[in-house]
Amino acid sequence: MRFFSYKLTHDDGLAPNPFWEFLTLAVCKPEIRENRNIGDWIAGFSSKELDSSCEIGKEKLIYLMKVTGKIPFSKYWNNPKYDIKKPDLASSDLRKHIGDNIYKPVRMEYEQVPNVRHCSSDMDKDLKSKQVLLSDEFYYFGASAIELPDDIRPKIPFRQSSNGYETTDVQCINNLLKYVSNNYKTGMIDYPTSWGRKTQI
Repeated sequence: MRFFSYKLTHDDGLAPNPFWEFLTLAVCKPEIRENRNIGDWIAGFSSKELDSSCEIGKEKLIYLMKVTGKIPFSKYWNNPKYDIKKPDLASSDLRKHIGDNIYKPVRMEYEQVPNVRHCSSDMDKDLKSKQVLLSDEFYYFGASAIELPDDIRPKIPFRQSSNGYETTDVQCINNLLKYVSNNYKTGMIDYPTSWGRKTQI
C-alpha cells in the first residue's frame, strides 16, 4: 500500500470530481494520474492559494481516495457509464455543469469539449498523462475540510508538488485511515470549497 499527499490550489468540483457516487481525477496533476496505481491512497490538502488562512503544518484534508480504477481517456469518454461526468453546460445542476470528462478521442488525438474551467491552454498539461483515476472508496470533505490530529498527519509538501509526497510510515497510514473511517461516512460529505457552502450533505 502506498500513500501520497499533495496540496490543492482549486477545489471547485473539477479535480477531483466527487459527484455521482464515485470520485475521479481526470484533469490537472498529470504526474499523479500517470504514476498512481490501483490500491494506492491519495490525499488532497488545503493550501494558501485555496485558503488564505492555511498555515504550513495546519493544512486541512479536503479529500482522501483509494484508487480503485485506472483507465485511459479513450475509455473514459466511450464508456456510457461515465457519460454522467461529461459537462452539460445547459444544465442548472452544478454537478453536471462541471463534469471532468472533457477529452474526446478523435483519430489518434484528443479534442477538448466545451467546459467551464479548462481551455485550450490547459491541454498540454492535461494530456501529459492520458490516465483517469477512479475511486468508489473515498471521503470528500470539500468546504468542510478537516484538520487531522498531529500524530496521524502524513507527509505534506510545504508548497506545490507535481507528484506529491509519499508517506512510508505504515502505522501512521493505518492510524489515519482508521481515524477517518471511524469518524466519517464514505462518499461526498460536503460541496466543493469554492461553492461557498458549508452544509454537510
